[in-house]
Amino acid sequence: MLIKCPNCGYEGKSASYVKGSILIELFCVLIIIFSFIGLFVIGPLALFFIAIGFIYPIWRISTKYTGCPKCKYQYVVKQ
Repeated sequence: MLIKCPNCGYEGKSASYVKGSILIELFCVLIIIFSFIGLFVIGPLALFFIAIGFIYPIWRISTKYTGCPKCKYQYVVKQ
């Protein structure tokens, strides 16, 4: 998709971006795995960690946007 960036003046193809960090998402996956393992040991507290482990990846997927490849500005104008 062709865009024009009002922030830096770039004109051309756009790029896709996802907010957040892949390292934090991997950490959340580890939390989910270890919480399922520890579900029988620590009980209800593990359910809390499982919920936290799912919230961040869902937020990260929902914040995907198309932006400027030069300055990563989110609010570009489509041409």
